[in-house]
Amino acid sequence: MRLLLLEWPSITNSDVEEALNRLGISYDRLVVETEKGEIEREKVLSAMDIAFRNPGYDAVFSINYYRVAAEGCYRAGIPYLAWTYDSPVRETWRNNLYYDTNWVFFYDAAECSFLKRRGEGSHLYHLPLAVNTRRYDSVYLSKREREKYGSEISFVGQLYNNMIFYLLSELPDYEKEYLTALMDVQLETYGIDVIRSSLTEEFRKKLAIPELMKAIDSDYRYQEDLGHEYPTEERLWIELQRNVSCYERLMVLELLGRYFPLKFYSFQKQETLKNVEYMGPVDTYDGMPLVFKASKINLNITSRTMVSAIPQRCLDIMAAGGFLLTNYQSEMSELFPEGTCAIYECPEDALEKARYYLSHESERLHIARAGHQLVKEFFTYEDRIKTILETAGLWKK
Repeated sequence: MRLLLLEWPSITNSDVEEALNRLGISYDRLVVETEKGEIEREKVLSAMDIAFRNPGYDAVFSINYYRVAAEGCYRAGIPYLAWTYDSPVRETWRNNLYYDTNWVFFYDAAECSFLKRRGEGSHLYHLPLAVNTRRYDSVYLSKREREKYGSEISFVGQLYNNMIFYLLSELPDYEKEYLTALMDVQLETYGIDVIRSSLTEEFRKKLAIPELMKAIDSDYRYQEDLGHEYPTEERLWIELQRNVSCYERLMVLELLGRYFPLKFYSFQKQETLKNVEYMGPVDTYDGMPLVFKASKINLNITSRTMVSAIPQRCLDIMAAGGFLLTNYQSEMSELFPEGTCAIYECPEDALEKARYYLSHESERLHIARAGHQLVKEFFTYEDRIKTILETAGLWKK
């Protein structure tokens, strides 16, 4: 087997390559440079055309879905295998998601189901993320690093500050209050996308006022080349869910910080967090594993744009041998047996579980070991890549 591996800037590139090498799969790399996150379409298509002149590629593989890769593979009649680690994947709103040469795997089952309902005849599948436990096991935590990164509780992540209140200011009072109420309900509800299901066609028509449309379109920070193909109401949904995520993270961090030492690693400093020690950003490869290993409790507070998925942060924490305290996600409940992590269902529950596990060290360490063993056995890149290839008919069991 021979793959053409398309690589955009991604933290998973080295892990994918290591897994392919372990599986004995031959591949050539096509590194795609981006300018401010934008992909030069014609440049990529030209590079793919040149690569395809050398016969023998069974498929093209990339982390995340890219419409330009789908176009190139469709034109050449070569299978395109894409595995997402972002949610939502904005380029999936292109109609070429439904090419019969595409095999696209989503780590969020809810997003996969949503996109399946939107189109027919496509190869869309759910596939959870993976983690390279060998890389984390090779990280040694020295005494000095344990003192530097050690904490009762830590959280590595961002706050998703956005412009939602500016956007809502463009709405009449009823629509503004309705969306505010939706965010309040979503904040208290895990595992269900309350906001999207409540943005009915009738209500969306009420939102179609020029001032709001212009504000959303001008403020939208993602790929500009998607243009009108990425619906304005979907952009609004993202901003609403990001605001819920921001508020939840502030609420949980502030609550736990009142009672326990809590370190917050992020490039976003939030002045309202009075009881949290802001540590600045931490490097994904060099610093983050040390945080996970040195902290007694590692928090995960999932972005609400991930409706059902297990975030990469959870797998990284467990691969490092850290203890995970996370909000409820339906896939987490299904795939992580009791005793491999701690799951909370509201901020107050997070506080009670943090209090319990900080005072029960042996139980906390036992759960951390069980979580590490779980991801080591069942969340490997090798298994995920074999599943992708088997599903596309390129690998025999």
